[in-house]
Order: sequence, then structure tokens, then C-alpha cells
Amino acid sequence: MTNASLETAYGGDLHEEINDYGELLVYSGKLIAEEQTEFQKLTVFENHILGRVLGSDGISQTSEAEENIYHEMMAHTPMFAHGNVKSVLIIGGGDGGILRCVLDHKNVERAVLVEIDEAVPRMVQAHIPAICGNAFKDARSEIIITDGFKYMKEATEKFDLIIVDSTDAYGPGRVLFEDEFLAAAKAHLNDGGIFINQNATDFVKYGDEMLVTTVTRSLRKHYKDVSFFRTAVPLYWGGDTFLGWATDETSYRQQAKSVIEERYRVSGIKTKYYNPDMHLASFALPNSVLEMMQKA
Repeated sequence: MTNASLETAYGGDLHEEINDYGELLVYSGKLIAEEQTEFQKLTVFENHILGRVLGSDGISQTSEAEENIYHEMMAHTPMFAHGNVKSVLIIGGGDGGILRCVLDHKNVERAVLVEIDEAVPRMVQAHIPAICGNAFKDARSEIIITDGFKYMKEATEKFDLIIVDSTDAYGPGRVLFEDEFLAAAKAHLNDGGIFINQNATDFVKYGDEMLVTTVTRSLRKHYKDVSFFRTAVPLYWGGDTFLGWATDETSYRQQAKSVIEERYRVSGIKTKYYNPDMHLASFALPNSVLEMMQKA
């Protein structure tokens, strides 16, 4: 089917410009919901392969068909590496996918999600509930509608795990990649805690250098063990999605397969994408990324 016939068949598309050399295009079908909020234009539409898709300002954010790839890897990898996370802070992630995954762990006693736009969890619960499940109704969760950086500067609570499920490092999300925010995040971690953030693909530049280099340099100011782990999300351009990893506990990335397997088995958690083999493999990095990190 040609591009023209696809557009006719599925009613429109979402374009995400990639620097100045191309774009990612997702064809949309029936429009389910649309809302202009204070911060963005949100849409929910049908795609014949992805199911229902959440869009923000014309850019696809997540979908029913592949949300588990990103959410399971971003949440379960640090959870099983740590082994006893009781408290989690999520910055962004208003679709509730990360929240759902961390609450699958019975040892979690408290999970706080800080989202700037109240319409995101509201629209997902109404139109794509499979992504969030019952996470927003779980007694262990607290949803705070405010700016993530503002929360970091004003709150005092500490956590075992902080996950920054943000937009990319341009526009409003840029502040979440800057040193002032990363320093504030470290102050909210308990001893032995883990910090995770998303860094798009290894092709992304941040100013005059690659984002991987910038993030590595910034995180090394605050943590002893800094690296990345990978997953491949079909809806995100560039191939691999790189997730930042930072902690003062250097043993977490070196856990034996048998340890991760036993924790996974005991948890009883059913996953569609994550498993102990994917966990271990995700930490393998290509030489090009290792070289970017060496420049930090």
C-alpha cells in the first residue's frame, strides 16, 4: 500500500520531525478524543496495528500494542536489580504505564507520580485504560499535578527509585536533563537508590555534543555508577531507546542471572516483554556509545 493510499485509508497522520534529515510518520484512523490543554494538544486515535495511540502536539507518545516494551524495561530492570524497592518517584509518566509496572511489585509501599498536565492521566483512564490498569486507583499511589522540577526543589521525601519518564531533551523537557535538576533528584534518593531517565536514541544532540555524552558527564558528578540500558520501541524514532542508569551501588548492574531469575520468579509478575535475559542484555552497549561516554 502506498503512502497516499495509507493516508486515505487511515484518515491522517502524525509527523515527528527528526532534526533536519527526516521524520517519523504514524498513520491515524478514527479520532477517539482530542483536547487542547494549557500545555499541549492531546489526541487519542486508532491505528490498525498499534491499537489506540496517545499523541501530544502531533507526536505519538505511546500505544496499546507496544507500551509494554518501554514501560516494562524502564520499571522492572531497576526494580529487579535493586531487589527491595519500597518507594518510587515518577516524574512525568502521566499515562500511568510506569506506575502500573512498579505497583506490580508487592514490596512497593508508596509510589508518587508527578505530572504537569492533569489531562494526561484523565484521558488515558477514559480512552486507553489498558496502559494504566488500576494504577491510579491503587492505595499505594499518589498523583501530584505540578511541574516536576518545582516538586524536586520543594519536596523533602526520599525514595529508593526515581524514574524520569519525560519528553525528549528539547522544549519544556530540556530542564529535566540539566545539572540543577539532576542534583535535586540525587537529594531525593535513599542510600543505595537508583535514578533512571530516558535519553531517546544515541543519535540525539544536546547543544554541540551528543546527549549521551552530556548526560554521562552530568550524572557522574553525583553518582559512582553511571551507564545506560537499552530497549527498542517501535513508536520511537532512531532504533534503540537509551535509558539512563545512575546509582552509588556498583553491584546492581553486575547481578548474576540466577539472582534476577529468582527475583522474577518469586515476584509472580507476568510480563509481555521483560524477562531476565532481556534484563541482562539491555546493559550491553555498542562501541559508539561507549566512546560517547568516554568523552564525558
